[in-house]
Amino acid sequence: MPGKLTYFDVNGRADVIRAMLHHGGVQYEDCRLSFPEFGEKKQQGCFPMGSVPIWDEDGFCMPEGGAILRMLAIRHGYYADKPMVIHSIDSIVDFCEGLMGAYGKYTNVVLGGQPMSEDCDEWINTYWKELVRVVGARL
Repeated sequence: MPGKLTYFDVNGRADVIRAMLHHGGVQYEDCRLSFPEFGEKKQQGCFPMGSVPIWDEDGFCMPEGGAILRMLAIRHGYYADKPMVIHSIDSIVDFCEGLMGAYGKYTNVVLGGQPMSEDCDEWINTYWKELVRVVGARL
């Protein structure tokens, strides 16, 4: 296996990486952790920056989802070679990453947490409306 992606067994920061690898027909190990497993592995020091996603190749562990996405995109031909196009790509990726706080709160509800109306409102108003507005305008 050329690489191993480690993340929770939910959608989130690793989804765009999974989607790109799937689209490119790239074989990899998709290691999905439960939240208790993550806690155990974090205490063992398995994550260089204390978080996931992690991309591992031959024992070399690479943290940070955006950096993983860019590295794999370059490797598999999904990245441009023109600076202005690169900026357009990176600005959307970074914008989406900035919205993950609202996404994370709602994910807690989906995973069985108690729904709070302000979290659901933030999910719609902060995450989806902003994502659609910015990405739609860029397209």
